[in-house]
Amino acid sequence: MPDKTILEKYTPDPSFDHATMVAKRVDAVRGSFEDTVAQIDAIKNRELQLLCMFSLIDCMAQEWANYPQKGEQDVFCDFVLKHQTKYNFLNEIDPITLYYDVEDEIGFEAYRPGFPPMKRVMLTSPWLRSVTKFTDFVHLGKADEIAQELRRTKAEEYVTRKLERHRLIRLIYRLRSKVTHELSPLGDEHPLLKLYQCGEPYYREVGRKYIEDGNVVSDHVYELIIPNDFIREITLDCMDHYLMECVENDHAPFENNSFMRRFRITWYDR
Repeated sequence: MPDKTILEKYTPDPSFDHATMVAKRVDAVRGSFEDTVAQIDAIKNRELQLLCMFSLIDCMAQEWANYPQKGEQDVFCDFVLKHQTKYNFLNEIDPITLYYDVEDEIGFEAYRPGFPPMKRVMLTSPWLRSVTKFTDFVHLGKADEIAQELRRTKAEEYVTRKLERHRLIRLIYRLRSKVTHELSPLGDEHPLLKLYQCGEPYYREVGRKYIEDGNVVSDHVYELIIPNDFIREITLDCMDHYLMECVENDHAPFENNSFMRRFRITWYDR
């Protein structure tokens, strides 16, 4: 560390009010965030939009956790679960991605009847019959059926680990990592759903054609799609409740990111 020179004795300002300072900082940060969101909304590229929104969530989550050196996924997920209030299904286990992850380890009867999900009209357009909302399917008990089938041959620790990685909040983090490290989303949004402003996760049926073992084959799979609008709503909700929490706890936003943070001179916090 550099040599330190004592300049004078510190005397607190008797007129200083910490709560007033926090309130002013909250207003300033809120205005900055709202300006940033407006700029993100103007971005046409889906991947870049997601990248920016996840960066906003990360910057709040990291400050909230005082910039930990590991456990970024847990910090992200815990922050979102604590600060967003719009959606009560983020901790639900997605049976579709879970099934495809373990399909070679379970029997056929684990997902019949009822899997793949029934085609249904989600909105008013007849063009959307091959789409099913996450919330329409997740409560049918298919994840539990798959877990029970897994328990026939796998230890409970293995089953628990598989279930945990397919909670929707963990899949949101997977989307965040995919965009951050590969600038690639997971699945393409249905253009008609964008038109009709579907703001929640949904499944789309995808027909595939490819070469396998010297043969041209085709199949159909179901992809989980998490729309940008859904991530945007989570980002705004987390922002609101993070700033409310700062006021309640008399904690200035980003107080942990002061100029004395070790990262400023070492590029590492520990």
